[in-house]
Amino acid sequence: MQKIIFPYDVMIIKHEKRLQNALNKILQLKREKAEKMAAHDYHSLIKLKEVENMLFCAELFLKASIMRKESRKDHYREDYPYRDDENWLKWINVRKNSDTGEPEFFTEPINVQKSFLS
Repeated sequence: MQKIIFPYDVMIIKHEKRLQNALNKILQLKREKAEKMAAHDYHSLIKLKEVENMLFCAELFLKASIMRKESRKDHYREDYPYRDDENWLKWINVRKNSDTGEPEFFTEPINVQKSFLS
């Protein structure tokens, strides 16, 4: 998993194609490996849950990075190199879809008061 998500061209200098490739690999790991894991004792159960959570967090990180079509602070996208306050001055939130149980992403505007400028 670290070899998929931690390379500089996925974690630091992002591009949709590389992010999508990393996401596909993470989802493949979930399907082919994580779903077949089993715990034989409490210690193994803890390790299994850690792996499941790390895969889930990696999936959320990659999907949110793909969704944000701009560069902002430490989120630098080669394919969107500029900050875009008009379209992206927002939070990216995630919730569990009540029907599918899958993560569902949505945006919420950031309420910025500019009274300090007056």
